[in-house]
Amino acid sequence: IDSVYTGLSYAITPTTATTPAASFDEGADPWAAALSIAAGAGWELFFDASGTVVAAPIPDPTGRTVTFAFTEGPGNAMLTGQLSWTADGVANDFIVSSSSSNVSPPVRGTASDTNTNSPTWTGGTFGDIPNFSTSDLVTDTTTAQAAAANLLAASLGSATGFTLTCRSLPFLDVDDVITVTRGRRFLAAPKFVIDAATDSVRCDGTSTLTLRRLG
Repeated sequence: IDSVYTGLSYAITPTTATTPAASFDEGADPWAAALSIAAGAGWELFFDASGTVVAAPIPDPTGRTVTFAFTEGPGNAMLTGQLSWTADGVANDFIVSSSSSNVSPPVRGTASDTNTNSPTWTGGTFGDIPNFSTSDLVTDTTTAQAAAANLLAASLGSATGFTLTCRSLPFLDVDDVITVTRGRRFLAAPKFVIDAATDSVRCDGTSTLTLRRLG
């Protein structure tokens, strides 16, 4: 990344995880290359609110403490909200396999929606919708399993999305968990995880949060 974007600050979680040797075309986007390497290790890579490049294992949001609650009524910081539901592109059964010639025998990881109370349960009316992917950066069962679990969580969360605009809350960041209570949308404090956050730096600034629902 430094070959193109100089002067960046980094916060990289120490790890013993390794990926096979990889090559990228000259002139290729270094950020895209870095993203692919991170994904191969089951990690995420992003710029946080202060502009620092963060690289870390993707956290399990289901066990995280709620950072902020948007509650309808006096003092509510939420200005607008757009809720969406879709089944397009939503899979509930992920299989990630290694494709590197340096990994023999090949390894694979699987993750599926086994929650019998979930509308996307593989044994329910939604059906079993598999998704197969390969990566030459997956080196062992642990990283393959992590990649499959991350893909499953992102897919199930995308079935219910929410874009929220609020008064500027610069302390909110990617992977934070929030709740939203809004009677007209029949939202009784469900949990959402922040996938993207933008903030305007001005006295009347706002924050825009891209959310996906948990559970």
